[in-house]
Order: sequence, then C-alpha cells, then structure tokens
Amino acid sequence: MNENYYEKILDRLKKYFGEIERRDEGFFHELIKATLSQNTTDTNSIQAYKNLIKTIDNNLENLSNDKYYDEIKDSIRIAGLNNQKARTLCALGRKFFTGQKYSDVEERIKKVDVSEIISEFLAIDGIGLKTISCAILFGLHRCAFPVDTHISRITQKIKNEKISKLNIQKEIEGSIQNWEKLKALHLYLIELGRGICRAKKQNCQICPIRELCEDYRSR
Repeated sequence: MNENYYEKILDRLKKYFGEIERRDEGFFHELIKATLSQNTTDTNSIQAYKNLIKTIDNNLENLSNDKYYDEIKDSIRIAGLNNQKARTLCALGRKFFTGQKYSDVEERIKKVDVSEIISEFLAIDGIGLKTISCAILFGLHRCAFPVDTHISRITQKIKNEKISKLNIQKEIEGSIQNWEKLKALHLYLIELGRGICRAKKQNCQICPIRELCEDYRSR
C-alpha cells in the first residue's frame, strides 16, 4: 500500500459522508470525556461527563479534593466502571491540580512534546494510548490518531491482515501528518464502522472504500 493510501480513504469517505462536525474542548476536558467513554455508549458517557462537571462545580481543580470523591463516583455511575474511572479522574486531579490552577496546567501541556505527553499520562492507571491520543487530537489539535474497536476492525479488514492497534496508529500517523485530516479520518472510520462496515452484516455493496479494501477485492 502506497503512502497515499489513507489519504485516498479519507477522500472517499469525505465525499460519501460529507462534513462531520465535532465540537472540541480543552485538553483536560477531552481527556476526561475519553476516560468516561471507555466500555460504554456515547449517550451514557456524555451524560456522565455532564453530571461530573456539575458535581465539581465546573472546576477541574476540584478533582484533586478528596471530599468530592464519593460524589464523583456517583455522578459517573451511568458510564459504568465508575469506581475505576473515579480513581483515575481523582488521580489525574491530584497529580496536576494540587496547588495549581487549571489554566496554568493547560497552558504548560500545550508546550510539551506529544511523546512526552503520552509518556506522562500513560503512567496514570486507567489512561491508555487511545484515551490520551483523543485528548491530544481533540484537545490540543496536534497529530495523534486514536484507534478504537471500529477503526481496528476496519483497518484489519481493508488490509486483510492482523495488525495491532499500536501499529495501526503508527502507520496512519506516519502516513498523514495533519491533525485536521487525522481528526476527519478518525470520525469517518467510526461512522463507517457503525453504519456500513459493522462487526456483523457488513454492507460492502454501498461501502465507499470497497475498491481500496483488500478483503473485498480478494473475494
């Protein structure tokens, strides 16, 4: 597959789906949303995020205050794994907001290299590569490509080979060095996975990238 392969996929998906809008927020807000989205639906994670923000009085610095822990745990229950996620969020708060202003920490993060950001946040239990990559892409508007189950499944299908999520991320980031294109490709592939290239009953006949799909072409 040549170096323009993912650009071709992006182009075809854009023509098929049109523009997909997503309202991005700051780095830590995106990190929290990505953490809450683990192993749950978009509807539940969005509601959990809204509940959390209300619980901490719209002040992320309160994540560092132990008195909020039980309330935080209850507020995000709808997203599932609330004990684990509450521990992660409070560990995040203690590490970054104890005695520090949210705005100052957010500004500092903007100046740190992507590789350093990944290393620093992967050290927090409950934050994986996909989660921190979401925060980098959506919250900092810098190059990172989060790979979820839809993207992993589709990529392996179109390449017709097994490939790890890490290697998928490295390959796509190596092919596209533009955060806006990476964001668009991420959103389009998820949309494709939900509606056309599903885990079961794929609708290959209407798939806009079937001619680029090794699995389809090999039939």
